[in-house]
Amino acid sequence: MTKIIAVLNHKGGVGKTTTTINLAAALQQKKKRVLAIDMDGQANLTESFGLSIEEEQTVYGAMKGKYPLPLVETAGGVTVVPSCLDLSAAEAELINEPGRELILSGLIAKSLDHRKFDYILIDCPPSLGLLTLNALTAADYLIIPVQAQFLAMRGMAKIMNVIATVQERLNPKLAIGGIVITQFDKRKTLNKSVAELVKDSFCDKVFKTVIRDNVSLAEAPIKGKNIFEYSKNSNGAKDYMALAQEVLKLKPRYEQERFTERQYEGRTGRVAVVHEKIYRRKTAGSSPHGERNGGSLQLRHQQKHSYPYEIPRHQEEHVAERHRERGNERISGKERTVNRHGCRICPPRRR
Repeated sequence: MTKIIAVLNHKGGVGKTTTTINLAAALQQKKKRVLAIDMDGQANLTESFGLSIEEEQTVYGAMKGKYPLPLVETAGGVTVVPSCLDLSAAEAELINEPGRELILSGLIAKSLDHRKFDYILIDCPPSLGLLTLNALTAADYLIIPVQAQFLAMRGMAKIMNVIATVQERLNPKLAIGGIVITQFDKRKTLNKSVAELVKDSFCDKVFKTVIRDNVSLAEAPIKGKNIFEYSKNSNGAKDYMALAQEVLKLKPRYEQERFTERQYEGRTGRVAVVHEKIYRRKTAGSSPHGERNGGSLQLRHQQKHSYPYEIPRHQEEHVAERHRERGNERISGKERTVNRHGCRICPPRRR
């Protein structure tokens, strides 16, 4: 059965095209039949595979209904549907088309009638417009590359909201395959902090594989090659092969635990999660914040936090346990600092 994977993040420069190219190449090396569709008007995936952006037939013409999806064979064995610069204008031209969100899904279905693929990877544009919506409607899974930088985390709320809407109205089978951290450098404190933040926030939705910052990944497209053709022994090749191993194990949405419990706070549309926290720490003196019992300070309270993303109900127990292990309190003089670990669930506060 063909698995369709959309690679999406509406922030640019996070590694969507790089991930699509090299994940497709890794799956091909695993003896899988792979089709890569370039849905970005910049046509970076097309050029990275060594194809011209002036191809006679592209996904743009197919979206306009002129012909079926054009399938172009590459030297590496991956089949590509090329894009062109004209695709950037497709959203305006298709605005009045009935069922415009389903155009790509219909084109893929017709192509599969004549030729079978094990995996279809869709490189989405850096936006949440009509082209991206077509990709989400056609996809079974969604992979979200997140650069190990602070700004890359912003906007994840919007992505989650769009996914929930598509699941409800257009594509109930759409599942979050996983979030992959890209351009990671373990020598940088910021990169490690962002990676920890992503893992704490999305838990089992994050791939174990981290794509390390590697110059070969940037050099390979210049030669029109994937990372395995350009430098098969590089860290980039090793990381994307490990990611392919995880992708091969993806499960359908009905086998995944639900990620849909939502509670909206006012008109902000931000997800609010109520959880109870218990802190215990030995102290030498009394405190107005709790009662001293057997040499330990017990502070029991319930707090309501607002998040730009949601935490599944089944993970609340895991989060609470993590906080009991890491949520240390420290009393020094008249100032008490709570939650020195500074995680996103309970941000640092001073009392």
